Amino acid sequence: MKLDPRIIEGRKPLTCFDAEEAEKFVGQKGYTSDDISTFTDLDCCCESGKLEHVVKENGNGICYPYSVVTDYNRKEYAFFLPEAWVKNTEEQQQFAEDCLRLVTLIYGFLNCHTQPHEIMKRHDHEQEQFLEAVFKRALSGDPWNEVR
Repeated sequence: MKLDPRIIEGRKPLTCFDAEEAEKFVGQKGYTSDDISTFTDLDCCCESGKLEHVVKENGNGICYPYSVVTDYNRKEYAFFLPEAWVKNTEEQQQFAEDCLRLVTLIYGFLNCHTQPHEIMKRHDHEQEQFLEAVFKRALSGDPWNEVR
C-alpha cells in the first residue's frame, strides 16, 4: 500500500503502539481514521481534526487511542497522522505565501496610515466581527454601500 505522496518520507500514521510519541502532538491538528488504507488519499478518506488526548491503555481490548475533535464530533480513532508530517502541495504553498504577502501589506498600511485600534474601540463589536465587516465591504467592489 502506498501512502498519500504528501506524507513526509519516513513518516506514517501513528497506531496504538505509538501512544507515547503521539502525546507530543496533543492540541495539534492532524488526519485521523479507523482504517489504515484511508491514508492513501488524505483529501478523500481521512477526517481532519485536533488531537485532544491519547489513551495509552484500554482495558476492553479494542485500541482506539486517539481522541480527536473534528468539525462534526469528538471520537476515538485507531490512527492519527500529525499535520506537521504532511507537505503542502505547490498550490497550497503558493496560496499561503500570497495570503502572507497580502496581510503584510494590509497590516503595514493600517499601522502607518490609520489607528485601527482606536477606530475599533469606538464600536461595541468584537474585533473579528468588525474586521469581517470591513473586508466584506472592501471585497464587494463598492465599499460605500453596506454589505450584509
